[in-house]
Amino acid sequence: MILNNHVLAADVGGTNTRMAIVTGNGEILTFLKKSTHCKEGRDEMIKFLVSFARETIEKSKLPKEKICGMGIGFPGPLNAETGTIFNPPNLNGWDNVPLRDILEKELRMPVSIENDANAAALGEWEVADISERKVTLRCPISKKKFTWDLFCYFVEERDNSPWPME
Repeated sequence: MILNNHVLAADVGGTNTRMAIVTGNGEILTFLKKSTHCKEGRDEMIKFLVSFARETIEKSKLPKEKICGMGIGFPGPLNAETGTIFNPPNLNGWDNVPLRDILEKELRMPVSIENDANAAALGEWEVADISERKVTLRCPISKKKFTWDLFCYFVEERDNSPWPME
């Protein structure tokens, strides 16, 4: 029996940040939403993220030991392997910030960071009803990057794809 099968999940956006405690089978136990403090600068936003994470854990009433780690969807560009943020267009002062390392030190748990657009696409892929094997790709006009490899992954799974995969 795995006792720490809960995850602290975060979606950091330019307007709002959402955090939740989620079970290993995807059940949301606690969900909170707050305005993102991005205009106050990098250091204040990091303090906000740490404080909000602690509040979310506290409101869940779960012992922290039952939470195996934190997963964050964060505006890119970023390096998901190192958890380093590289100057997102709407966040000033975030060039080469080791956010994963900072949060791991403050929260004392493993942290994984992924580009928010990629995280949303993967989440949709995982939980959506794909019985008809249709995939909808929503790309608003912006400076956001959606990786071609991930796009090909979706198209590759579709029957009778009109796009060549080579």
